Amino acid sequence: AQEAADAQASKIWSLEDCLQYGLKNHPKVIMADQDVKIQEAALLSTKASFDPKVSASMNLGNSKDQRRGDVTSFHSNNSQSESVSLSKKLYDSGKFQLQKKQSKEALEAAKKDRETTLISLAANIKTMFFKAQQAQSLLQVKLETLDGYEKHLKKVETFVEVGTHAPYDITKAQVNVANARVDLISARSSLKEALVNVGNAIGVDHPIHVAAYKLEELPQIDESIKVDYVKIALERPEVKSSEARLRAAKYRINEARSSLKPSISSSAGYSWSQTHTPQDRGWNLGLGVSWTIYDGRSTKAAIDSAKNSYERTKASLDNLKLNIDSEVENGINDIIDSAQRVKANEILVKQTSESLELAESRYDTGLGSPLEITDARFDYEKAKGNLISAYFDCLIAQAKLDNTLGRMPKEYSLEKAVEELGD
Repeated sequence: AQEAADAQASKIWSLEDCLQYGLKNHPKVIMADQDVKIQEAALLSTKASFDPKVSASMNLGNSKDQRRGDVTSFHSNNSQSESVSLSKKLYDSGKFQLQKKQSKEALEAAKKDRETTLISLAANIKTMFFKAQQAQSLLQVKLETLDGYEKHLKKVETFVEVGTHAPYDITKAQVNVANARVDLISARSSLKEALVNVGNAIGVDHPIHVAAYKLEELPQIDESIKVDYVKIALERPEVKSSEARLRAAKYRINEARSSLKPSISSSAGYSWSQTHTPQDRGWNLGLGVSWTIYDGRSTKAAIDSAKNSYERTKASLDNLKLNIDSEVENGINDIIDSAQRVKANEILVKQTSESLELAESRYDTGLGSPLEITDARFDYEKAKGNLISAYFDCLIAQAKLDNTLGRMPKEYSLEKAVEELGD
């Protein structure tokens, strides 16, 4: 077991690995599965309420009487009885059908909630995975910055030794190296935190190692597609779940109104009983009508409660639909903005790289100053970090938009998941 745990801890996880594992093993998925099974059992229980009920019973008894006379004697009596009964509800003014419809809608809502859980969990896994890759890439930038400052320090030491530069330049270069090491410590801490978050997102209690990112073509999107995306988002499982709950709430109102209506039930039985054989036998048939004429204000309270529940569910659905428009618009804008920042920072990285090379050349020839080197490297590091942040912000924005639209990630292979589940 320890070897298996160590192997899992040292494994390099791809995004597909994280999705396949998390969407099968995360506690949220298991809870959603159980919610569906609970509603399936509730529907079965509701259907069973109209099924015939058969029961059987048997009683054995023994009694002794003490009689006093010339001779005290004990008399023993044995008794035995058996019975079989059958009962079935014949009519309940439509309550059964309303309860069955409620249970079916509750089951449909639970299934859609499970889909919502999977989609939301997948989006969170992608987000945490990209943030971990982002932290890895930013750490690499800090390592390159430290390496550049250390090389510059060695160069300055040589220049000062031969007398072409002032000793102050060594001090300035050493300060730059020290600051770069502090930044590196902070970047490593951020990476550790990001890896813990990825582990938590897929449902493991330890950090995992994620694969290094590979540059891919960023998602392209246009604002004109918003109307189509809003229509897609209105069909996502979360909306369908709320609509099912709204229908169930409406059925609940009708059920409450039928509380004062009559119900009819039937019964039949056969019994044997006697203290000796042959036993006496009997049978019975019955038809019962139950009709609550007045129950105080219980029915009115039940109707009012059901109506309030319906109105609240309707308001919740309306609020969800109202938020969808802004969620889609914000998702589209986030992708467009981050893609534009990527293009702008690509130009900036090229420009700051040329400025850094020029500053180093000027310093090597004695025309530049240490401060010019520091500023140029700082600008280059900042531009490169901003480029990486913008790149992953675009990927994260796409993951969030997929969640808004109710779509599973393209990296998730359903066929592979079904195959693994079968194994």
